[in-house]
This record gives sequence, C-alpha cells and structure tokens, in this order.
Amino acid sequence: HGPFSHLFEEVTMEPSEKLHEEQSVKMFDLLISHGIKKKMLKEYYKYEGKTLRFKKRDFDFIHELIEGAPLSRSSAQWPYSGRTQAKSYLYEIVANKCTGIDVDKMDYISRDCLHLGMKSNFSHKRFMMFARVCCNEDEPKKQISINMYELFHNRYMLHYTVCHHRVKVAIETIITDALVAAEDHYKLGGKTISEAVLDPKTFMKLTDDIVMNIMQSTNPNLNNLKKIIRRIRKSELYKFVGSKIFQTREINNLKTAQTMAAVEDWLQYIKTTSENARLNRWQKWINQKTMADFTVK
Repeated sequence: HGPFSHLFEEVTMEPSEKLHEEQSVKMFDLLISHGIKKKMLKEYYKYEGKTLRFKKRDFDFIHELIEGAPLSRSSAQWPYSGRTQAKSYLYEIVANKCTGIDVDKMDYISRDCLHLGMKSNFSHKRFMMFARVCCNEDEPKKQISINMYELFHNRYMLHYTVCHHRVKVAIETIITDALVAAEDHYKLGGKTISEAVLDPKTFMKLTDDIVMNIMQSTNPNLNNLKKIIRRIRKSELYKFVGSKIFQTREINNLKTAQTMAAVEDWLQYIKTTSENARLNRWQKWINQKTMADFTVK
C-alpha cells in the first residue's frame, strides 16, 4: 500500500484492478533483492534434516499468488507455471478468484472490525476446522454455510457503515485534492509522487506521513496545498448533499454510460428542487458511485 491505501492508487495510477497486486510483487522483489534471494536459492533452511532450497518456479508461484494468472498465459488450459494443476487449490487460499473466500479477506475484515469496535460474527477458526481440499465444488456444509454468509455480511457492513460514511468520504475527497495538488510541487528524493510510484525504492518511503511532511515544509509553493489540508483540521469538510440507493433491477441491464446518466439525472433533480436552490452556487460537485453486495461477482 501507498499512503492512504487504495485511495492513493486511484489518484496516482491509471485505473486497473491489478495495480495493487503489481505493486505488491515489486515490493516483494525489492525485499528479497538484498542478498536474501541468493540465500534462498542456495540453502534456505533445514527441515527434518533436509536442506530446502527455493527454485525459480517457487518465486513464480509467490508472484502468481499475489497477481493471479499471467496475462501472457491467460488463454492456456492451465495458466500458472508456479504449480501444476494438481495443486490448483493452493491458488484459492491467498486471493481466491473463484469464490472470494480467502485469507486476505478474512484478515482485513477481522482487523478492521477489531480496531473499529465492530462486532464480527465470522470465525476463521471455525472455517479452518471444516476446510477441506475437494475435487467437486459442492455447496458448503451446513455447519459453515452461515459462517461464510457472515464473512460477506461483515464485509457489507464495513462498506455501508464505514467505507461509505459521509464524513469519511468528505475527508477522503479532501486528501485526494491535496495529493493531486502536490504532484507539481512535492518531491521525494527528487521525484514527483507519480514518478516515485514507478520506483520501488522511493515508493517504499511514501507513507501517510506525506501530509505531515507537507504541513511542516517551508516551501512557499506548498502554501495552497496546506490550506486544503487545514480544512480537515478545522472540520471545514465538503458538504454532503444526499445519496440514493439504486436497486439492482434499476441499473442491472444498463451500460456504464447509461448508469452514470441515471445518476446524473438524479443529481440534477437534487440541484433544481426549491429547498436546494442555494446549492447551485457551489462550483465543484462530486458524485461517487459505489457497489456493495453479499457475494463475489
């Protein structure tokens, strides 16, 4: 993750579902580049008297666990090179592209619920108790079906009550504006933010401290940027106008452009109603579309 997790990726990179994973692979490669990789290939550790060594396919396997199947082999019958098809179940543990039930999701949901003081009814221990490698993808046993439901229910509740909370979105939008404005004037090791993203060693130094570093900087070119950030400290947040929940049947068969048109129609309605006439004086409008459900698409 860069500063502010996925928000940073949306600001500094071209839209892509795999950018986060690509950055993770680069950071892994940087991690093992300082002599560790040579040791892993030569003699890493002993197990039951045997010396275990990593092979190239083991590093490929780690890359594939993070990124998924390589695009160059996506059309192959078995697109992975790190492990054979007989070990296909290994690719459903870290990032499950089939069902979305994986340890990554279990970890961040448990972590976020703990630190937010939210109750989580999902039990990863119970899941591991009943986990089996099966040849047939049958429905889960009754003993864990409710537990699996709670995994996605907790995910939905986190999105509904926290990720899309109006105050959180307002602060997030201000930070977005600050990061965009920082591109021309804030440098890290002589590189702009977008340039730092392309260099793993510099990217490693990009943390949430970027906001504090900007506020403490004596560079006069950052003064306007500081004004944006001070809005958070003074609670001068962007105003929340309203929200609308579109049922699946309303937009399910609409293409992206048509869906956004439906949202724009609703936004225009909000602007023109008599009680909201004063809103027309505002110069900047932001609409944010979010999707939340109990399943994986």
